[in-house]
Amino acid sequence: MLINFFSSGVSSSVPLMKYLMGKDADGNERDPKPKVLFGDVQITAAFIDMNKNKQKYTSGVISFRDSENPTEKEMMAILKDFYSKFAPGMALERINLLAVLHEDKGNKEIHIVIPRLDLKTMKSFNIFIAYFFKIIIIFYLFFCPFFSILSTLSFFFLSLFFFLFFSFFFFFFFF
Repeated sequence: MLINFFSSGVSSSVPLMKYLMGKDADGNERDPKPKVLFGDVQITAAFIDMNKNKQKYTSGVISFRDSENPTEKEMMAILKDFYSKFAPGMALERINLLAVLHEDKGNKEIHIVIPRLDLKTMKSFNIFIAYFFKIIIIFYLFFCPFFSILSTLSFFFLSLFFFLFFSFFFFFFFF
């Protein structure tokens, strides 16, 4: 499993939704057709288009190897774990999340789109976090669902350790 985030989206929702729900990057029809795993395409597009900020959405992909063939139930569990790690403590009512499954390249890919709006306050919300936390979370997301190596508490302490280590490293070498 590979998790990747793309540069923040600055365009309207039209090209994004065409890619997610329509043709691939080469203009070919997707076979099989994309499937919405979570969220609503029209609602997500509306939140992206109503956002007045420069960065309107964050998008990424969870891509599985050709040999990995998770069931829909397993993919939903991965999405739930993804949400709990990238938006800890945020109720699902506060963040709009769209997850679309693509299977046209021979493997399964879950494309994720999150408008950068907190739905309660309608203020900017950035789900993409600092680089070193990204490494920790990717490690945690990869190992936790399958091997149950880390608990939530150990994840917290590991994150704290890396934050303090990189803060000290930055301060020591640059000041």
